[in-house]
Amino acid sequence: DVYHNNLLNQDPAFKNNFEQIQNQVREIIKNQTSLGSQIPITIPVVFQVVYNTPAQNIPTSRILAQLEVLNNDFQRLNADTINTPSVFAQCSSGSQIQFCLAQQDYNGQPTTGIVATPTTVTSFSYLQVCFVTQGGVKRWPPESYLNIYICNLANGIHGVTQYPGGNDSTDAVVLHYECVGGPNSPGTL
Repeated sequence: DVYHNNLLNQDPAFKNNFEQIQNQVREIIKNQTSLGSQIPITIPVVFQVVYNTPAQNIPTSRILAQLEVLNNDFQRLNADTINTPSVFAQCSSGSQIQFCLAQQDYNGQPTTGIVATPTTVTSFSYLQVCFVTQGGVKRWPPESYLNIYICNLANGIHGVTQYPGGNDSTDAVVLHYECVGGPNSPGTL
């Protein structure tokens, strides 16, 4: 939220884009007649592991566990859904959104959806990892992929992303490598 609020206060174009998107979402919700009529959406994900030490180059098992957590969260399949406050229980449901590892890269070549790249940068601040000139890795086109960067984030930051409507060059999710994982293959933080 700190990053988002700074953008709202410092970038009039971002503020305008964000407000337009919020209005579009409100219209979609208002005009939605039945949640059951939603068409399932599958979003290809590329995990960009940008590492400086071997410990930062996390195993595939933790990445797959994180993908499972993401899908369970969006589909409301977690065991803790029984703890949903009653005021929200009547309107809560799983989405028709599913995430999968990308099977083709942006050039049409086969991929596992996990790309590990060494860097000389010891830690990144916020969305710096999205820029090759700052030691990061090229982002795949966000209109076709969800880019999730895994790296050593500085200053105790566990994860960061921007709200919709922000700078296209930083349209990504960035996670601290120690936070990635799930119940069967947890991170270390």
